Amino acid sequence: MNTQLRIGHFSPDAPAVDIHVDGESLLEGVSFGTLGDYMDVDAGSYDVEIVPTAGGDAVLSATLDLDNDTSYTVLAINALDDIEALVMTDEQPTVGAEDTRIRFVHTVPDAPAVDVWADDAALFENVAFGKTSSFATVDADAYDIDVRPAGADDSVLNLSEVAFDGATSYTVLATGMLGDDTLDAMLVADYVTTEADDRTVAP
Repeated sequence: MNTQLRIGHFSPDAPAVDIHVDGESLLEGVSFGTLGDYMDVDAGSYDVEIVPTAGGDAVLSATLDLDNDTSYTVLAINALDDIEALVMTDEQPTVGAEDTRIRFVHTVPDAPAVDVWADDAALFENVAFGKTSSFATVDADAYDIDVRPAGADDSVLNLSEVAFDGATSYTVLATGMLGDDTLDAMLVADYVTTEADDRTVAP
């Protein structure tokens, strides 16, 4: 596996942005709620700037240190005035044909810590803003996903009959803002394990 990097825009009140790496334009016109595909990159240190597409100074600058044979997801999160980078290392073990792997990412700046339920089972507990859960392995199937304030019974976000395929790893992102009723979720298939047990980035 090569070093891989994907970048997403999850700052709910930020405009469309361009992403510059070491002074060169990498992505342009990236709008809120966009998560790019994995790109093969060389291991090393990179200076990343996020600049409004319409022009102006960078709203976020960060240095990324990327290791060999590792996959990374980097998200711009939080409200524009407090925008920050969330850097995740994406483990990619083999997933069984009848299994699915799920993790949850909380990018909603005005929402409390949450619990995430699949049908009647708690998958993740007390995931705070800007945090990522560990991966949970469950049977490949369709589940009702409930996102609830930590320790509460009532959901703030419900996704019905979400299908999770076998041999596949997923990231579920809570997005938007609670206060302006833009709270939503995004389901991303990270990769699929082939019959040869070769990890393949999902389309």
